[in-house]
Amino acid sequence: MPSSALPGSAIWCSIGVLALGIACRGNTEPEPGAVPPPIASAAGDVCASGGGEVSDTETQAYFPRTVASFCIDRNYDTRVYGAGARWNLDDVCLQLLNGECESYKAHGLRRVVNVRYVAGQSADTVDVRLSKFSSTEGAFAFFSKRVTASSDPALTTVRKMSVAGAGALGSGIAYLWREKYLVELRYDSIAETPAAIVKLSDAALPKIASRIADALPPGVGLPASVRALPAEERIDLGVVYRTDGLFGLQGSGGGAEGYYRVGKKRYRVVAIARQDEDSAKDVINTIKREFRAKSPKNSPFPVLRFRLGGGDQPFVEWAISRRRSVVFAVGDESYALQAGMSQPDREQASIDWREKLRRLRPLLEGSTDP
Repeated sequence: MPSSALPGSAIWCSIGVLALGIACRGNTEPEPGAVPPPIASAAGDVCASGGGEVSDTETQAYFPRTVASFCIDRNYDTRVYGAGARWNLDDVCLQLLNGECESYKAHGLRRVVNVRYVAGQSADTVDVRLSKFSSTEGAFAFFSKRVTASSDPALTTVRKMSVAGAGALGSGIAYLWREKYLVELRYDSIAETPAAIVKLSDAALPKIASRIADALPPGVGLPASVRALPAEERIDLGVVYRTDGLFGLQGSGGGAEGYYRVGKKRYRVVAIARQDEDSAKDVINTIKREFRAKSPKNSPFPVLRFRLGGGDQPFVEWAISRRRSVVFAVGDESYALQAGMSQPDREQASIDWREKLRRLRPLLEGSTDP
């Protein structure tokens, strides 16, 4: 269904729904714990002296003291949770993450730092939460979960934000991923209208996010499965990394799903990068066994064909094969289909078998692995 704000915005809903213009109706996730309200700035430019500093020595260099008209709020006590910090991860569950804490932990959360920036000549603030995960895959998986919120990326109003790593910008809120880090930024104002907040946050959040992204440690980049996905015809921000549950199979391990569009037709591509060829063969064998996948006659290259869905869910057809240690699959987009859909309507909304093979083949003929 369409999203009127950045998916995952439930994280802020309990503390500024009207101010941020974030739609929380119908959200089934528990609301997180509230954070302290903004501290009103003193008269004059509170950033004139250069702003405050982050007290956490491990992450201090990641937060610039000043960015444009904003600076670190010297009146706000930086809160740090996890290894070597005053509070542990159980504390962050109670104070900041509340009902979403288990999801953070399931993705490998290790440390959280909460910092506040303040506008030099107003009471506007930007809360910045930096979360460190145990792996690049876990951090990107949570970022992509935030961006898509298990909904169709083609219908969201989220915009791509140009930063080192990956970024997404919504109404008064933004997300940044780089390596093992996820950064969540929220703009607050006690004086501006919701429309003004959107405009102000559009100007401020990308600047702050970009400076933080540039300061974060560089590394290997996107997970290998994400790098393996084709860029052509892919919807902006239309990538999800799953640490498990690919094709609905628990224990499947990690992999990436890309969302694609050509004209009015939709399709999806899955890439599963494994450490060696034997592990990739295990994925193929599992698919063959669990879904009774078959090898079609007269196929131009080795490929398996299988279907998922049924009942109140639309049937989704997949073509799957392997290139050395990477498994690729091209299938129908379930968001574009409905149960009981007529064949003519399906043909208008999805690509046929031959088109699936045409998109799968170049992935199998790639000269290098991701």
